[in-house]
Amino acid sequence: MPWLLLLLLLLLVQVFRASGFKVTKGSGWHVLWGSLAPAELLAGVNPWQRHNHFPGTWELGRKDRLYRNIAAAARRTRNPVAFGFVPKFFILPADLEEFKLDLAQNPRTTYIRKPVASSRGRGVRVVTDPHALDAAALTDVILQHYIPNPLLIGGRKFDLRVYVAVTSLDPLRVYVYKEGLVRFASEQYSSSKSSLKQATMHLTNYSINKKAPHFKQPNGGSNTAAANKWSFGQLAEHLEQQGHDWQSVWQQVCSIVTHTLIATEPALSAATRSAGGPILLRSCFEVFGFDVLLDAQLRAWLLEVNTCPALNADSPLDMGVKTNMVSSSAPSQTRCCLAASRSAVVHHSEGGVKLQWAWGKLLCFFPRLLVYVSCQPLEVSCLCTPAGATVLVCRWLTCWAWLA
Repeated sequence: MPWLLLLLLLLLVQVFRASGFKVTKGSGWHVLWGSLAPAELLAGVNPWQRHNHFPGTWELGRKDRLYRNIAAAARRTRNPVAFGFVPKFFILPADLEEFKLDLAQNPRTTYIRKPVASSRGRGVRVVTDPHALDAAALTDVILQHYIPNPLLIGGRKFDLRVYVAVTSLDPLRVYVYKEGLVRFASEQYSSSKSSLKQATMHLTNYSINKKAPHFKQPNGGSNTAAANKWSFGQLAEHLEQQGHDWQSVWQQVCSIVTHTLIATEPALSAATRSAGGPILLRSCFEVFGFDVLLDAQLRAWLLEVNTCPALNADSPLDMGVKTNMVSSSAPSQTRCCLAASRSAVVHHSEGGVKLQWAWGKLLCFFPRLLVYVSCQPLEVSCLCTPAGATVLVCRWLTCWAWLA
């Protein structure tokens, strides 16, 4: 798929050029962008360099660590109300006895089963009879109270994808992007037990619903109301028309983001310091995707935090929301304290083809690929490459972009 690679590399260059960078000769870098950099590279980061991942972001991205950190913060601050935005959960097998007690006290409770380290809805199931789960199904999973009364629009369940940028841990700097995506399930919601196996009714993950027969991609035309994605602006307008206060919802969302990062910051900072010293607390940045559900009383609940939120654009709505978010948060020359050459190194060591081109997420693309953007030939040995990675030097592409 050379054409896709070409497109993505062009987008990469355009994003950095729009942020004030220029492609020049040399192998120095100011922004290292991709999967988490090797430890030896992080240990040598300079004050003017930026990397798009904090070491230890599993403290947010793994559901078990996220929930444990939030529960610990509630105990530490003696304020369970402030941190009470996560539905009751049990991490198995560690919490098996507590779960059995909860099940005995609430025999009619519906649970949702989530693998602790999955993404895109993989392995998520709604469970009505936990007794039927075998031992394998109760290992490295979370069983959580299922929210039975979600707010519905057009009879469908939805959640909010909220984009959050953390640009420093010392001091803690957090930015919540005011626009985002409202992601709808494809089927009309039903609370009947017979419907609980229908993933496209009860799960709002885009990767699951895009394959559903009733999925409707937003095209900016007449299908807006029935589409499977809205913008926050559309949701706010709809809620106001129904007599609800969008600002009160948004305040809850911002409070969830704030308290989640306060809860996870100690563990995240400790992991970051151990990886490369205090300098990394200010030399790393990251964009997170918070998934938030609203219930029928407009109470906001945190479902999970994504450390690598998809930035692919499958529709005009995606393009508008995500590119505007990128342009408003991309690292600039001033913020990166640029001094010498201006080139970019992109690392990626695993995963598949993904159409992504934004700050905080890898632009490309293929398994075990490293892309070095430069206007001159260079020795591959001068780069810190993961074992077994393929190296692509895009000299001609960046020269074209530089001269354009």
